[in-house]
Amino acid sequence: MGKNSKKKKGLKHKIYTKIVLPAIGLTCIVFIVIIVGTISIIAGGNSAAKSSEELTYDTLSEQVEAYRYRVQQAARDEGIEEYTNHLLCIMQVSTQGIGTDVMNAGEFDSNLQYPKERGMISDPQYSIVCGIQEFKTLLSLVGVKDANDTQHLLVVYQTYHLNRRYISFSGGIYTPENAQTFLDSFSFGDQFNVYFAQQVNAYLTKITEGGSAENNLFIYPLQNYHSISSPFGYRDSPTMGNYELHSGTDFPAPKNTPVLASADGIVEAAGWSTAGYGNRVMIRHNVTYVTLYAHNTSLAVSVGQHVKQGDVIAYVGSTGNSTGNHCHFEIRVNGKCVDPMLYLEGNSQEE
Repeated sequence: MGKNSKKKKGLKHKIYTKIVLPAIGLTCIVFIVIIVGTISIIAGGNSAAKSSEELTYDTLSEQVEAYRYRVQQAARDEGIEEYTNHLLCIMQVSTQGIGTDVMNAGEFDSNLQYPKERGMISDPQYSIVCGIQEFKTLLSLVGVKDANDTQHLLVVYQTYHLNRRYISFSGGIYTPENAQTFLDSFSFGDQFNVYFAQQVNAYLTKITEGGSAENNLFIYPLQNYHSISSPFGYRDSPTMGNYELHSGTDFPAPKNTPVLASADGIVEAAGWSTAGYGNRVMIRHNVTYVTLYAHNTSLAVSVGQHVKQGDVIAYVGSTGNSTGNHCHFEIRVNGKCVDPMLYLEGNSQEE
């Protein structure tokens, strides 16, 4: 090998060792820093979102709204019906209405039927009763004046989530900081949420300010029959026997009682339904709202017909999956079934 070849080879070696290798090393380091930094940002972002509670508080979930009637009735039995929305918001943050222990009430003193542990109640109605009884007790222990006593209600919400020792620990004032100190002091697990009370209150504020219904838009589908035989919500199906969501409200009445259009609109469907509704009528009122009237013995309208609020559209019967003469009435908002009692004029929930 000649001298020039050796010089060129030596130069290439120097360039590779002095420039190329350091450059590769630096690139790798920068790449690793970027990856680690990105992961840190993502992790930190999630942590920040949780700590600052940058959550979207909209309406209550469909599952929670499906329990509204049951919660209202149980709260009424305990003499605290005015706290219905508070209780629904607790359910929303606790379980989102999912599962069987929907009020996460298994650990409370009022639970005498199931193991004393959160999530262990297998009957949603019993969970609601136990949760409401505990909530009522906490109202008294904390000294809540009324449904607008936000300062003390925040303590109630957080105590419901933690346990009764938090009442004295908090000194009557809830903060995420003293909730965290409480958790640290008693070695609670990570499953507890120091922002529970804030989240409950945020949902409550949202549904209170925005309203959960456009009252007086609709009238009852039966003029003189407003009693309810089966409300909107989860139940054991009287025909199939399975536990399911009852998508409307049933108003019992004698056969051939006139069924009225709940609001102005255009008939979208009129005839027999294969979904168990029997003879049913569907009316579209606008881009948002549709109503359905089921189990009729006969119909008085046809598809495409314009109807006015109060017009006779059908007659009460027991066709389809039905156990007796009644009007099964649904209100659908953007295609989703909601509790009709939130929308009916007067909102009289008699039994």
